[in-house]
Amino acid sequence: MIRRRLALAALLLLVAAAPAGAYDAQREATNFAHIDQRRSVEQSDPGWYQQVLTNGGADTVDILTRDATSGGNRFSGSLCGSGMLTCAGDPRTRDWKGGVVTPVIYKNRNGANIEGHLWVGKAYKDAGPLPGVVIETGSIQAPERWYYWAAQVLATHGYEVMTFDVQGQGRSDMFGSHDQDHFAKGFPPQDTTHFVEDLEDAIGFFEKTAHPTSLGIVGHSLGATAVSIVQAQDPRVDAVVAWDNVDDTVKPRVPMLGMSADYYLDPTPYTSDPDPDSKSTGFAKWKAAGVDAMQVNLRGATHYEWSYAPMMLPASLRGIDAAAWYTTAWFDKYLKADPTADDRLLTDRWRADPVDKGLDASEGGDLYSFYFHSPLAFHRTGGALVACADARATSCPLVHDAGALYSYLGDRGE
Repeated sequence: MIRRRLALAALLLLVAAAPAGAYDAQREATNFAHIDQRRSVEQSDPGWYQQVLTNGGADTVDILTRDATSGGNRFSGSLCGSGMLTCAGDPRTRDWKGGVVTPVIYKNRNGANIEGHLWVGKAYKDAGPLPGVVIETGSIQAPERWYYWAAQVLATHGYEVMTFDVQGQGRSDMFGSHDQDHFAKGFPPQDTTHFVEDLEDAIGFFEKTAHPTSLGIVGHSLGATAVSIVQAQDPRVDAVVAWDNVDDTVKPRVPMLGMSADYYLDPTPYTSDPDPDSKSTGFAKWKAAGVDAMQVNLRGATHYEWSYAPMMLPASLRGIDAAAWYTTAWFDKYLKADPTADDRLLTDRWRADPVDKGLDASEGGDLYSFYFHSPLAFHRTGGALVACADARATSCPLVHDAGALYSYLGDRGE
């Protein structure tokens, strides 16, 4: 919070002192203010905070009791194991009425107990094998609770979804089995190799448990790096979504949707225009390889659009809705071969979002970044290639969409 206030103060000084002909400091000031929208618009109700505290208290008692009665076999030790405060996640996603959620526990290759959940929408609970999606969290203690929103939306759309806490995060064990060869494996958790291995182990468990008809993987932050790596080496994977952002060092193999934001981990205002293609280097590699890809860069958004954390981590209001929309459409196209997904990926609705426009009319509700290009290059059903350098540009062939206002909260089957 202090860093954000200092950054805002610094930006105000830049606005006052900006010389003629410089980049647009006033536009940047308006843009940067979006990072406070989630807190100021959604998290201002005292009842909302009370529910966060209630959930966190119950989670704390539960995990302390679990570890104390495990005979020394369980120890979380992670910052977000208890689910208190920022670690609690969105209280609106806790008691999901849109389907069936099943807690699961399994051992990874290190012998650590990994906890997670399987999600199935109520319309699909008796449907037999479904297309599947495995969601991997970000690092630095990000718990699966922050990603329940995505699991619920995808489950409502006919996927069986798995979320899990990487070893050393959330409710999963900090350490592996007690033998000397495995005890320290996977620790500390903030390691790319560890994230890749835990994702592979999660896919293995999911395959044996759910028997998905096709498989998508989605990851955030270090999880985005891990899904980029795993898609290149695991033939079980059919499509990928990387939330901030695609790793451009790997070999493209399957269709990839990348998403990113104007600001990163510690949001700070821009003092000059950044390279407009610097967020799309992964997309460029996919395009050059002839593999379908799309990159969506969100205006006034941060690294935390995809991890719903109460109170502390800054984010815009509508970034999470755009993320749910594009993630679902991408998997519908490449896991279900749904012909309606093309128009949803090419919709122009996010160029003039009425909710965003109501909060800030300066950009007309356009959720695409004006700093960073949002390119796309994929094949429509039927084989025609559609491509453009920036979805924000009016020359990009998007499809007019006059449909109802979209909200991920309303798209969870409740």
